[in-house]
Amino acid sequence: MKCCKRITILILVAGMLSSSSLLAEKKETKANSDNSFFSADFNNEPTYIKSNSLLLKPEQRQFEYKGNVELLHGDLRLTADVLKGTYNKANEIETLTALTNVVITKGDKINAKSERADYQKSTETLTLTENPELQQNGSVLTADTIRIFLNEDRSEAEGAVRVKLIDESDLKDKDKNAGAKKKRNKKQ
Repeated sequence: MKCCKRITILILVAGMLSSSSLLAEKKETKANSDNSFFSADFNNEPTYIKSNSLLLKPEQRQFEYKGNVELLHGDLRLTADVLKGTYNKANEIETLTALTNVVITKGDKINAKSERADYQKSTETLTLTENPELQQNGSVLTADTIRIFLNEDRSEAEGAVRVKLIDESDLKDKDKNAGAKKKRNKKQ
């Protein structure tokens, strides 16, 4: 029985990734893709999902990972308490919903947090709700709802929108100054 569960899980994950991306697939140069929130080619790299448990409902084409969920794909990392989803007959993801303690990071410059994140393949959108916060290069965006249009590399924020803009060059200058100060303190 355990062997069958493992095979089913592998088939599900392989099928989900075989012909469709979980998020947006973009044709960009490497320099541009580092600045995009979710630019990722899911057909060229493996995606790993681990959790404490998996409930698979093949008749309804649904799955649910629970407990310490972690999705890894290249430099993209999603963690949550729960990750639910649906897929079509071609085993392509249609929807994903991450719930509770949702953290999404891409590299070391982009970080998103919320209590709920919904991905819709049909519109290629990721919607963050329930205390969402989006950080990029030190700047912070908070709102009631943050919607990220993956194919368009743009986002919208609605309701109680607050923005803290940080000039990236200021961050680099502060890092250099802090490093120089540490070196002076060590010499003394």
